[in-house]
Amino acid sequence: MGETTSDFLVHRLGPPPAVLIGAAAFSAALWLQLRAGRYSAWVYWLAVAMVGVFGTMAADVLHVGLTARTLGLGYLGSGVMLPR
Repeated sequence: MGETTSDFLVHRLGPPPAVLIGAAAFSAALWLQLRAGRYSAWVYWLAVAMVGVFGTMAADVLHVGLTARTLGLGYLGSGVMLPR
């Protein structure tokens, strides 16, 4: 779900707006989760979903934006270079 939603937003809106929206939604979901006094299924699963969506966006920015375009590295190069 994270990969599909991330790709949809990036291709529909463009990378900068998609990442800003993803960061805002991720922040809001974490804020709700940390403020919840007790377990709430929808708050929990919203936070889990936003970790998947925004986590994918962040990984794509690191790979595509920094390593592939800036440094000219492909998947092998970025896989060796990025920390595990």
